[in-house]
Amino acid sequence: MFEKNDREYENNSYSLFGPLGMAFYDDGNLLDDTFTVKIILSIYLGLTMVLNIIGNVCTCAVIARNRSMRTPTNCYLFNIAITDLLSGFFVPIDIYVIWIPDFYPLGEVGCRLHFILWDFVLNCSLLIITAFTLERYLVVTRPFLRQKLALNSRVYKIVGVIWFLCALFIIPDIFYIDLLERKKYVFCYFTVSADNSAIVGFEVFAFSVVPMVAITVLYVLIFIELNSEKRKPRASPVIVQHNRDKAIKMLGEYLVHI
Repeated sequence: MFEKNDREYENNSYSLFGPLGMAFYDDGNLLDDTFTVKIILSIYLGLTMVLNIIGNVCTCAVIARNRSMRTPTNCYLFNIAITDLLSGFFVPIDIYVIWIPDFYPLGEVGCRLHFILWDFVLNCSLLIITAFTLERYLVVTRPFLRQKLALNSRVYKIVGVIWFLCALFIIPDIFYIDLLERKKYVFCYFTVSADNSAIVGFEVFAFSVVPMVAITVLYVLIFIELNSEKRKPRASPVIVQHNRDKAIKMLGEYLVHI
């Protein structure tokens, strides 16, 4: 366990749980008048976890058990469901920290694993959604590529590369995570110093900003293409409406995952 003085802790570190974990503090002292907020947050997170687990387990089971469902699109959806399912398992710890924010229960190893796994799952989810959105864009705007895009092996390689890259980029995070024991308090937090701020900034930019901007731009382009005048004469109104509804559904899924 690393030795950190209070000034360094206050100036150069951030709670693992961000505003959620630190919302119950005022100048380092625990607040006692947040019972209603804790109840609301706990119920919300609990319901989210239950719906997350049920929905994503059903999605994975249907795709895994039915061969006809193993399409490139469903391969992306399967991996997105896996990342969502993994993120749901962090909820019990979040609820625990809401009620006992001054004592992190998993120790130093658990602190490090918690942070890097959460970062890993979030990065994978965003990059897989980006790849999925790019493929939908190509299907809509480049119909002649539809046959090549229908190969499952290609999707497996793309998803494999994404998981590998995300695993590679979480390695530096291991050295930025610390467990601080201060009297009876135990905090799990992430340090951001001048030496590692550039690396952290690059990771945030590459795995959060770029994917979200790319996804937004691609969906805008998809909507423009589906509503362009040049496309309408070549497709029946039924097909155009079907593609538009599909694009809207995908946009809704993207907003939920973000």
